[in-house]
Amino acid sequence: MSSVAEAPSQTAARAFVIERQGDLAILWFDLPGEKVNKFSSAVLREFSALMDQFASATDVKKIIIASRKPGIYIAGADVSEFTTVSGAEQAKEYVRLGQETFTKLAKLPQTTGAPGFTSCANARPASASASVCAAVPATVTGDIAPARMNGVMSVAWLACA
Repeated sequence: MSSVAEAPSQTAARAFVIERQGDLAILWFDLPGEKVNKFSSAVLREFSALMDQFASATDVKKIIIASRKPGIYIAGADVSEFTTVSGAEQAKEYVRLGQETFTKLAKLPQTTGAPGFTSCANARPASASASVCAAVPATVTGDIAPARMNGVMSVAWLACA
């Protein structure tokens, strides 16, 4: 049986903290030292590793991804990182990392939600066996890159299934 426990206290600053309440995991996004949450490549790698843990967690049935920043969930990609890109291949790698990471989120077996996006409840098909509502910044995934959310194709920065 695989399990995702509450995130241990670590000396290195982390962007995410897991809070557990029974079979519910709340994944708090709170980028240290920043006014807003944003996805740098380091934050994407941290998020990706958490998605891997959740994918094999048999004791987690529901996941809520929430922000500890007042008034904002996520600003999007860390655009300051774009100024350090040395060429097209490095830019493609950054986009690939974002797409692969959010695809992992989309494929999680758990019911997953991100509070604050009320349009998702209205967009979810009645036939969906599990609901997914994910804030997928266009700057990370590409403006027209489709995201597969629990088997339902959606093209938008806010992908719901």
